[in-house]
Parts: sequence; structure tokens; C-alpha cells
Amino acid sequence: MILARLSSAIRTQNWFAVALEFVIVIAGVVIGFQISAWNEARSERSEEVGYLLALTDDVRLSRASLERLNGLLASQQSALETLYDVHLGQSDPDPEEMAGLMQRGLFFLSALRVNETTFDTLVGSGRLNLIGDPELMAALQALDSAYEVTRITIDNEYQVTYRFSDPLLIEFVDMGPIFLPQQNRGSIPWLQPGEPLTMDASLLTDRRFGNAVLYRAYFSSQVKDHVEGLIADLQVIDRRVHERLDELGYAP
Repeated sequence: MILARLSSAIRTQNWFAVALEFVIVIAGVVIGFQISAWNEARSERSEEVGYLLALTDDVRLSRASLERLNGLLASQQSALETLYDVHLGQSDPDPEEMAGLMQRGLFFLSALRVNETTFDTLVGSGRLNLIGDPELMAALQALDSAYEVTRITIDNEYQVTYRFSDPLLIEFVDMGPIFLPQQNRGSIPWLQPGEPLTMDASLLTDRRFGNAVLYRAYFSSQVKDHVEGLIADLQVIDRRVHERLDELGYAP
């Protein structure tokens, strides 16, 4: 239709009509591109909202897990402090209490259980730049790096445990009471209560025991510092996610 009118205008040398038809064509193309861009932007914002909502779930699960771990680490530090007092002869707990101290202080191992599903999906698909808040995107990348640093610190704690703590426990301590359900969540189902915790009395004053307690306390404290930092980072990310959702006009 437009081509027919344009051809007719050219044949009749109606230059005003020719110009008008060109304007109509160009305007149509521009409007078409603009509508396409608007639809694409709206689609991206809708997709971003979906990822942001998924991030809120990841943050909630990770924070809950880290809060639990932080509580266990606080309990471990308390137990290690008491065990060092025992080593120095400043405390004399009964066998049942000693079993709990051994479990919480020397047998417990940290485990970083966090949810990065959404972040990994964004990175893996090359869509991280879909997040329209540069500071939020940077915070997510920094959090991923902080997770890795924490994992390395936990691995260092494992090495100290395997090389120093575990050999002492295996050689000098009756581990049966430590594996009972009331002491250990990862208990042995078929193990029945027996005699109270027994150990070689010389262990408690042995320098190796005192040093093992100090090493575990040192690395456990480092892990705890990292965990508390992660909790703070997640709080910031959670706030920025909700601020970004508000900017996008999302209403739950």
C-alpha cells in the first residue's frame, strides 16, 4: 500500500506526498524498534525479578544455616576453653560432662552449608549482568569469594583435627560415650550406653593435649570470624535485593 502510494506520488511529481510517505515509513520503523526495545526491557526486568526472588530464598536458607553453625562454633569455643582449664588443672568436670566437652570441643567439625543455586545459575548462563544493581552484583561476587576463603579455613581446621586431635582421642579416650545420641547428633544407632567416659589420666596434662586444644581453638575462632562476616554480608545482600525489587515495582 505504501509502495503504491509512493510510486504514484513520484510519477505525478507530488514531492510533498513523497516526503510524507518517507516520514511515515521511517516513523513506523523507529516506533517498531522502540516497541521491540520496550518489550525486551520489560522481559528482562521480569526475568530479573524472578532471579531476585530466588536470591531471597538462597539468602534466607544460607543465613539460617550460618546462624546455626555460629551457635555450634560458640559452643565449641566454650568447650575448648574449659578443656584448656582442665589441662592446666583449673577444672575437674565429671565423666559425663567431659564426654560433652570432648564432643563439642575436639570431635566437632565445621561444615559450610550455603545455597548459591541462583548465583551459580546466573554465572553459568552468563546472565549475571541481568541484575540491574551494580553494587548488588558486586556484593554477590564478593560473597562467593568469601565462601571460598571460609572453605579453605575450614579445610585447614580439618587438617589440624586429623593430624593432632583425632590421634589423641583414638589412643587415649574411650569414644563410646561420645558417640551416644545425647552427645552427638551423628550418633551410632546401635551403640548402647555403657560405662562413663574413661581416658588415660596422663592425657589431660600432656603437652600434646594442651597444644591440640589451642590449635583447634585458633582455627575454630578463625572459622567463627568468617561465618559472622558471611552473616553480615548476607544481611546487606538481602537489604539490597529488596531495595531493587522496590525499584522494579514488585509487590508481593
